[in-house]
Amino acid sequence: MTRSRRGSHHAAGGVVCRRAATGAWEVLLIHDPYDRWSLPKGHLEADEPAELAAVREVHEETGVTAHVEQLLETVYYTIRDADGHEQRKQLDIFLMMATAGTPQPQRSEGIRAVAWVPAAAAAERIGYEQIGAVVRRALALITAR
Repeated sequence: MTRSRRGSHHAAGGVVCRRAATGAWEVLLIHDPYDRWSLPKGHLEADEPAELAAVREVHEETGVTAHVEQLLETVYYTIRDADGHEQRKQLDIFLMMATAGTPQPQRSEGIRAVAWVPAAAAAERIGYEQIGAVVRRALALITAR
């Protein structure tokens, strides 16, 4: 895992959106190794800006290419490492727009499925309260367009 300068684990990901053929908004979700739906995200590589990491991780985990529109929020939470020690994790979540690609799960990383979910249902499907709240804020931004 890559550590930020402050010693915490640093990751980036995105609320990746697109317009469906009907004109309704959809959000790209992954079914993670913990049997929950979430956002595509992953660790920053050495000296990698969070925006670039988010774009890279979305593509690696889902096969979808997207661009960053804006930072939505930085959330912090606690994880346990392989030895059971608690570590603080920082996750920068960006609003992103899909530009190309067909969703395909990165099974080698434990991603079980990837799906475009109608915006109205996306936040409720997510299995992490903090992440669901960020998705609701993102959807408020894009539906106001």
